[in-house]
Amino acid sequence: MNKKLLTGILASSFLLSTTNVFATDKTLNGTTTTDTTELTYTVSQSYSVTIPATVTIGSGKTGTASVVLAAHPILSYDKRYLHIRLASTNGWKLTTTEDTTGLAYKAGTISGGTEISTSSKQVEFEAVGTASETSKTVYFEITGDVTSAKFAGDYKDTVTFTLTTDDNAPA
Repeated sequence: MNKKLLTGILASSFLLSTTNVFATDKTLNGTTTTDTTELTYTVSQSYSVTIPATVTIGSGKTGTASVVLAAHPILSYDKRYLHIRLASTNGWKLTTTEDTTGLAYKAGTISGGTEISTSSKQVEFEAVGTASETSKTVYFEITGDVTSAKFAGDYKDTVTFTLTTDDNAPA
């Protein structure tokens, strides 16, 4: 029993060894006077995007959220664009427990303008080298008449920001 255990431990240590059997050092001598070696340095992707914890829509029916790309993002060449997709839990309506019809709103990067996109709702950054844009404002605007609200109280929705990277330039 002890011999089997010892054999298992020795075999495991051999398999876990860090020696790379495929890499061999090269020797320069009287016959081989030159040879090459390969140098490698890996730069890892590094980026962060900050979104607000809450956004309050004021009496002017508009609230803003600043979406900030941290300085000096590093992405791989084939994934050099950041896309932030917005999704609404309540179907782009601010609701209460008592009023599920709620108040319709839109999200856009232009105040009083069109939505980011009716189908995709994206905020996009090109993050090649030093990003030219490091901050974008997202406007949340109630699109209907606030007097259509059935009850007083806090009307809410949850917006999920999902970050992806790819090589597709912003539209």
